[in-house]
Parts: sequence; C-alpha cells; structure tokens
Amino acid sequence: MAFEEYQPLLRQARWILRQHADVMLKADRGFANHALMNWLLWSNWHYCLRLPCDVNLLRSASLSD
Repeated sequence: MAFEEYQPLLRQARWILRQHADVMLKADRGFANHALMNWLLWSNWHYCLRLPCDVNLLRSASLSD
C-alpha cells in the first residue's frame, strides 16, 4: 500500500490525538518507506517499524545532534 493511500487516515489520527503529546505508531514491514518516516518526524510521533534485517538506516544530517 502506498503512503498516499493511508496518509489521510494518519492526518485524521493526528487531529484526533492532537492533545496527546506522546503518540507512538507501530507498523509492520509494508509501511517502511521514506515518506512515512518523514511524516512521523514532522508530526513528532514516536514510531516502531518492523523492518527486514537487510535494511540500512541512515540518519539525516538535519537530525543529527
């Protein structure tokens, strides 16, 4: 499923949960994509994504300490 297909649901969830500062999204392998991760960072949500073992994660320079 493409991010564009479930993004409206995420927006609705963000609006419903807007008064909760600590939200975590848990997702399976099919949801691992850059658009979702960018959206989660922008939304200030925590996330736990189940990824295949061969996925390389790189931290963006804009997010570094």
